[in-house]
Amino acid sequence: MKWLVQVALRERVLVYLTALTIVALGVFSYENLQIEPYPDISPLMVRVLTQWPGRGAEEVERQITLPIEIAINGTPGMKIQRSISMYGLSVVIAIFRDGINDFEARHRIYNRISQANLPSGIVPVLDINTPATGEIFRYTLSGAPPDELKTLDDWVLERRFKEIPGVADESGMGGWIRQYQILIDLARLRDFNLTLGQVVSAVSAANNNVGAYVLNFGETAEVVRGIGLLRNRHDIENIMVAEVKGTPVLVKDIGSVQIGPQPRLGRVGRNFDNDTVEGVVLLLRGANTRHVLRHVHEKIREIEKHDLPKGVRIRPFYDRTDLMNWTLHTVIENLLLGITLVLLTLYLFLGNVRSALIVAATIPVALLAAFSFMKWKGISANLLSLGAIDFGILVDASVIVVENIYRHLMEDRPKNERPVEAIYRAVSEVQGATVFSTLIVFSAYVPLIFMKGVEGKIFTPMAFTMGGGLLAAVFLSMTLSPALSSSLLSRIPPHEDTWLMRSVKESYAVILSFVLKNRAITLSVAGGILFLTMGVIFPRLGTEFLPKLEENNLYIRATYPVAISLPYGARLTDAIRRMVLEVPEVETVTSEEGRPDDAYDVGGFWNAEFAIFFRPRSAWRKGVDKGIIQKEILARLHTIPGVTYNVSQYIEDNVEEAVSGVKGQNSLKIFGPDPVVLERLGRQSMALLRTVRGFHDLGMFRIRGGPELLVRVDPMSCARYGVHAQDVENVLQTAVGGIAVTQVLKEEKRFDVTVRLTKAYRKDLKAIRSILVDSPDGSHIPLSQLATIEVKKGNTYIFREQNSRYVPVKFSIRGRDMGSAVEEARQVLSRSLVLPEGYRIRWYGEYKEMRDAQRRLLILTPLAVGLMFLLLYWSYRSVKYAMLQLLSVPFALIGGVWALFLTGYPLSISAAIGFLSLFGIAIQDGMILINFVTSLRQRGMDMHSALLEGGRLRVRPVLMTALLAGFGLLPAALSTGIGNQAQKPLAIVIVGGVVTAILFTLLVLPVVYSLSGRLPVFQDDGLGSVSRDSQSGTSA
Repeated sequence: MKWLVQVALRERVLVYLTALTIVALGVFSYENLQIEPYPDISPLMVRVLTQWPGRGAEEVERQITLPIEIAINGTPGMKIQRSISMYGLSVVIAIFRDGINDFEARHRIYNRISQANLPSGIVPVLDINTPATGEIFRYTLSGAPPDELKTLDDWVLERRFKEIPGVADESGMGGWIRQYQILIDLARLRDFNLTLGQVVSAVSAANNNVGAYVLNFGETAEVVRGIGLLRNRHDIENIMVAEVKGTPVLVKDIGSVQIGPQPRLGRVGRNFDNDTVEGVVLLLRGANTRHVLRHVHEKIREIEKHDLPKGVRIRPFYDRTDLMNWTLHTVIENLLLGITLVLLTLYLFLGNVRSALIVAATIPVALLAAFSFMKWKGISANLLSLGAIDFGILVDASVIVVENIYRHLMEDRPKNERPVEAIYRAVSEVQGATVFSTLIVFSAYVPLIFMKGVEGKIFTPMAFTMGGGLLAAVFLSMTLSPALSSSLLSRIPPHEDTWLMRSVKESYAVILSFVLKNRAITLSVAGGILFLTMGVIFPRLGTEFLPKLEENNLYIRATYPVAISLPYGARLTDAIRRMVLEVPEVETVTSEEGRPDDAYDVGGFWNAEFAIFFRPRSAWRKGVDKGIIQKEILARLHTIPGVTYNVSQYIEDNVEEAVSGVKGQNSLKIFGPDPVVLERLGRQSMALLRTVRGFHDLGMFRIRGGPELLVRVDPMSCARYGVHAQDVENVLQTAVGGIAVTQVLKEEKRFDVTVRLTKAYRKDLKAIRSILVDSPDGSHIPLSQLATIEVKKGNTYIFREQNSRYVPVKFSIRGRDMGSAVEEARQVLSRSLVLPEGYRIRWYGEYKEMRDAQRRLLILTPLAVGLMFLLLYWSYRSVKYAMLQLLSVPFALIGGVWALFLTGYPLSISAAIGFLSLFGIAIQDGMILINFVTSLRQRGMDMHSALLEGGRLRVRPVLMTALLAGFGLLPAALSTGIGNQAQKPLAIVIVGGVVTAILFTLLVLPVVYSLSGRLPVFQDDGLGSVSRDSQSGTSA
C-alpha cells in the first residue's frame, strides 16, 4: 500500500477531487436513504382477513379460520402461523422468515387461500401491506355530525391520501356508516298476507338500470338507457312489494324507511368530544417515511383548500415527523458534542489546530462514504443505530497517521530531507499498524451483519455504517491525511511537545518503570480486579432485551368485562378520558373502543385503547417526569372496578403485538384443546405470577364469557310444518340482524339498503321467540315452535398458533431486570402449576426475543474474537503473540461491566454489541504500542529500553485513539433525550471500557510482553505484517 501513499503525495489535487466526489455522492445518498426514527423490528407478516357478519367465534373458527389455516399450511418460507377468531371476523396471520420478499410472500398466501373450502359468498382478503410501525399519521375530523364525517373520510379523504406514492391505505374508525333501513311492521305485513322474503325480493328488483342499445335519428345516434336506480328515501318508500286485491302494496304501507347507522363495531373519542371520526395513514412497506410524510402534509393543505365542507377541520394528533425530529435532534446534539470533544482532544494532545482539522476531515467524508455504500446495497438506516456511531473510532486511523507525521515534522530531521519525504517516511512507519488495527476494529462489526431477529434489524445498519466508514477511513488515512498534511503541515518548524504531553510522558515513564520492576504485584492486582469484576459484579447486572425507546407518549389499553355492550363501554371510555385529562401535563387523549369497520385492527367492545400525548416539557410541573405522570394516571384509573390496564407507547404497542401476537410487552401462552381448561390454567398462572416481584400489568385475554343467544333449528319440528331450516334461518337473520339487499348510489358513494323488523319485534327474548315464520300452507308459526332458544356463555376470542388453541396471559416487568424475573417465574410455575396431558406452556414477547438474541450472540461473539485472532496471527505469524494481544479483551470488559453496574443498567443486547465494539478498540491500542516496541527491538534495543522508549513515543496515539473512542460516545452515554435509549447502554459500555483498556495497554500489557520472550520481527511486505525471522529466533 506504499504506492497509494506515494500517489496521494504526488497527486494531491486528484485526492481532493476524489474526496469531494465521495462527499457529493454521500449527500445524494443520504437524501434518498430510508431513515426511520424507530426501525421496523416486526417480522414479515401477511394477514388474511375474512368478515362474516353476525357469526360467533366458534362458527368463524370452524368454517373460516380452520379451512384457511389448512390451505396455507406448508407455504414456503412461512415459519409461524397464528389466527384469531371472534364475532364476525377471522384473522389468519402468516409470519415469514427474514429475507423473503413481501410481495412474493403475499403472492404465495393469495394463491393458497383460493383453495380454502369456505361458505358461499365469503371472500377472504389480504390485509394492507404495511409494517407494524406503518401508522405514521393520525387525525380526527370535526365540524359536522359523525355520519357526515364518516362519509367524508370513507369516500373523499381515503381516496385522496391513497393518491400519495408510498401510502398503503387510510383506515378510518368512529362515526357511523349510513344505511337506508326498511323497518317492517310485522302486524301490517301479516294484514296483507305478505312475507319478509317478498319484501327482500321486491326491493332488490326495484333498483336497476338497463341499456337498450342505440337508436339512429338521421345523422345522429342516441343511446337508449332505462333508469330505475333508487335515489333517495322517497324512492324506497314507494317500491311496490305486491298487489293485493288490485291494490299495490308499497314499502311505506308495511313499514317505514329511515336513514340510520350500520351496526357499529367501534367508537372514537378525543378529549371532551365523545363521538368523532379518526383516520390513520398507513405506510407502504419499504416506502421512505420522510418523503411520504412530506407529501401527506402537502396533501392535507390541498384537501383543506378544495375538498372539505365549510367548518370541517382535519386535526392531527399523531405525526411521525415529530418523533423523527425529536430523535434527530438528540442524535445531532450528541454527534456535535462528540465531534467537539474529539476536536478538543486532538488539539490538546497535538497542540496544533491544523493537525486536528486534518484528522477531523476524515469524519464527514468517511460517514458519507458509508451512506453511499448503504444506498448502493439498499440498506435502510434508523436513528437509533446511527446515533451509536462513534466518530472517535472513525478517526483512529487518521490519528495514528497524522500523529506520527506531526511527530516526525516537529522533531529534528536530516537537513536534506524534504517535508514530503518525512511525511512519506512517517506514514510508512505506521502503515501496517494502522491497516491491521483498523481491520481488527472492523472485524468486531462483521458478525453484526449476520445478526437476525429484532436486534439484527436495529443494529445491522450500524454495522454497515461503521464497517463502511472504517474501510473508507483507513483509505482516507493513506490518501487524504498525507495529502492534507503535505499542504498544511510542511512548514511546521521543529518544536517540543505541549505542556500536557510533556506531563503525560514524564508521569507515564515513572509509572511504567515501576510496574516493570514490580511485575508480580501488577499482574496480581490486574488479575484480582478481573476476578472481582467477572466473578462478583457481572452476575449482578441482570439481563434485559433492549431499553425502551422514549416516544414522549403513553398508550394505555383498558380491558373491560368481556360481556360489556358498546353503549356502556362508551360511558366508561369517556370517563377514563376525562380522568386522564385531569393530569396537567396531558394535552390530548384519544380513545378507541372496539374495532374499525374494515377490520384493520382486532378488538371487541371490551377493548379500549387510549393514546395520550403531552404538552411541551417546559409546561410541566417542576420535578415531574413521565414516570410520575404515568403513576398519577394509573392511580386515577384504578378507582374504576373491574378494569385492567396495560401501559405501553404508541409504536411499542404495535410492535409488541406484531412480534408475539399478544397485546402486551410479554406473554405466557398456554396451549391445549379445551377452552374451559385453558381459562382455568390461565387464572392459576396469573395468581402464581402475582407472587413474583417485578411482574406488573398482569391480565388474561378471556376466550370465554361472551353471552350468546343460541337459536337451534329443530329439523323434526320444521318437517312437521313443511318448513325448511334455511327458511327459518333467513327469517331470523332478516328479522333480527337485518339483511342488506341493495345499494343507493349517491354520485361515487354507495349506501346499503337493509330490511329488518321494527325494534318492537326484537327488543327482548320474548319478542324473538314470537317472530312468525311462514309455512307453505299460509299459516304463521312462532319461531319458538321451530327452534330451541337459549342464552349461553360462548367463546369470545379463539387464539390459535401452529394449529393449536391457546390462552395468552400478558405481563410487563418493571423494577427488576427481565431475565431474573422470568427465570424465577418459570421456576414457580414448574413447581406449582399442574398441566394436564396435551397442554404446554411457552414464553413470548421481549423475553423470548432476548433469549433468542443471547443464543445468537453466543455464536457471533466467538466468531468475532476468532476473526480478530486470525488477523493478529496474520500480523504476527505466531499463536503466542496473537493470544498476547487478545488479553486486551477481558481487561476491556472490566470497565464496561463496572460502567453498567454503576449506572444501574442491566446487560442488554445493546450493551453486548458495545462489548463487541470494545474488543476491537482494546486490541487496536495494544497493536499501536507492541508493534512499535517490536520495531525498536528489531533495531537492536534490549527489552526494557524498548518498552520504556516505545511507551514514551506511543503513549500519545494510544491515549488519543482510546479517548477519542470514548469521547465520541460520551454525549450519548450521558444524554437523556428522546431517541437515545437504545444506544445508551452501548455508549456506556464503550466509555467505561476504554478506561480499563487504556490502563491495561499502558500498564499491564508491557509487563506481560516483557515475560513473553523474543517477539517476531516485522518484514516489509507493504502491509507491515510480521513473519518468522531466522535471526530473531522467534518461537510460536
